[in-house]
Amino acid sequence: MELKTIFGLPAHILVVHAAVVLVPLAAIAMILITCVPRWRLNHSLLGALFSAAAVTTVALASQTGESLAESVKRTDLVRHHVQQAENVLPFTIGLAVIAGALLLLRIAEWKKFDIYSKTKLSKKFLTRLLTAGAIFFGATSTYFVTQVGHSGAKATWSNVLIQDK
Repeated sequence: MELKTIFGLPAHILVVHAAVVLVPLAAIAMILITCVPRWRLNHSLLGALFSAAAVTTVALASQTGESLAESVKRTDLVRHHVQQAENVLPFTIGLAVIAGALLLLRIAEWKKFDIYSKTKLSKKFLTRLLTAGAIFFGATSTYFVTQVGHSGAKATWSNVLIQDK
C-alpha cells in the first residue's frame, strides 16, 4: 500500500515535518543519554524509541517523497533535493544501531550478564565508543535532515513571489 495523501494533502508534506522534529530529538536524546551516566542507566529505552521513530519517519518521508516526485515537475532544485535525501536514512539508521546497542548493554547489565568479560572489552571503552557513535551519527543525521529540508523548501517555494502590501 502506497501512502500518497493525508487529509487531501500530499503525505510527504506532513511526514517530513515529523522527520525534521524526530531526527534532531533522537540525536539530542542519544548524545545526552550516552554522555550522562545517570541518564544512560535510566533512559536507554527512551533513546532507542526516539531513534526507531526517527528511522520510521525518515523512511516514510523517503517513500512518500518518491510518490510525490512522480507528480511534480523535475527541476534542478527537485533533483538536488532527491539526491540529498538519500543521505538521511543511512545516518539515522546508524543512530538507531547505537541506541539499540546501548539498550542491549543496559539489559545485559540489568540481567547481571557480564558482557564485558565475554567480549574482552572494557565498559569504559564500549561507553566511549557508543558516545562517539551517538555524537557522530546524531550530528550527521541532523545536518543532513536540515539540508534536505532546506533544499525541499527551496524547491517548493523558489517560484513563489510574495508581494509586499
